[in-house]
Amino acid sequence: MKFAILIVTLFILTGCFLIPVEKDPVLAVINETIEPDVVLENETLMPEETPETVLGLEQTNQTNQTGCTDNSECVWEEQCIDGSCGKITELYETEGCDIKCNFDNIEIETSDGDLFTLSRGKGDYTGGGAIEWVVSSGDDYCQGEEIIIPVKIIKKNYGKMISEEYVTVGVGEASQIITHPTSSIEFTFEILSVEETCG
Repeated sequence: MKFAILIVTLFILTGCFLIPVEKDPVLAVINETIEPDVVLENETLMPEETPETVLGLEQTNQTNQTGCTDNSECVWEEQCIDGSCGKITELYETEGCDIKCNFDNIEIETSDGDLFTLSRGKGDYTGGGAIEWVVSSGDDYCQGEEIIIPVKIIKKNYGKMISEEYVTVGVGEASQIITHPTSSIEFTFEILSVEETCG
């Protein structure tokens, strides 16, 4: 009888004290529910990263770049023409015509009061050499096209070139005002006439 009472007492006591059981890591993974990604209200989403954004670069078309003042601001084989990067060859229609022409013997009057008749590749200077200008060559263009004269403008300071760009002028037109970054020069020129040869 005492033995039976002892067994019942032990049974009651063991029922009151729970023995901690360690979690099985395998079962924990199986029983864990996987929640979908949730974006909190205050969380800022990052834009999708591309090679360009990782490097901090943007794909831009430099051909459409505006506001240039020097050929060095343009990509290779392009020049700064009238404040935008481009190519002299793109000034003219050169395809799809039987007869092509070019210009020469250009009569130019400058704001200094000088009158020149120059061929392509020739020019002069103003401001004691601070600004040099040269009539540039252009590609043969289709007959009947508007004659556009590209003029290279080279700005110097104490004989050292500080910038080079192109301005274009049509026959009977005056150039824009050409200034110098370190002096008060305001230079212009006008294309009075042009001889055109076609063949």
